[in-house]
Amino acid sequence: MAGALSGIYVILLIAFVLVNVIAVVGGVVWAICKALKMKDKKGIRAVISSIICILVAACAWIFNFGWLRLVLTVMLVPFIHAIIFFITNTCASKYMDKSKKMKVCIWLFYITYLLAYIMFPDFDDVKTYMFFGLIGDDLTEQSITDIGFLVSNISCLIHIIVFVLQIVEIRRIKKEEKAEALNETTETESGL
Repeated sequence: MAGALSGIYVILLIAFVLVNVIAVVGGVVWAICKALKMKDKKGIRAVISSIICILVAACAWIFNFGWLRLVLTVMLVPFIHAIIFFITNTCASKYMDKSKKMKVCIWLFYITYLLAYIMFPDFDDVKTYMFFGLIGDDLTEQSITDIGFLVSNISCLIHIIVFVLQIVEIRRIKKEEKAEALNETTETESGL
């Protein structure tokens, strides 16, 4: 019985890793194809600013690497999050001129993405540290890293809310565009 359970765990672990690898590779391929197809300046700026944000977050991840980040890296969380971040910014940049809400959402998306990674403290066996490994506390005095953890968690929550708001705003804009196109076709048909 114990051998069968361990076999099931191994199969589930392999399936989990395969799904994550497929998601990461698929996201990277999709992002590269989208970036190569862009012709407008706003889309290219969105791609460049997204890449810069991802690189800053990756530096914060590497310089704060501890036990928690090790576990999250094995689970591919930062890679999948970076791909979702990139895809969302690429799609949302098309609608920046059509909605002031979208412009605010995009900026909040950048800021909360960076704050979530930069202010997220990690720990090793001796001290807790954050902000590219520059700010740290001993285990007896953790007020600074507690504040960083709070800021990181609030940023992560706001990041998720802004993500949902961007999707809702994109759907609203598409619906308005579809209604305008329908009105224009009915006006041209009735004018004939």
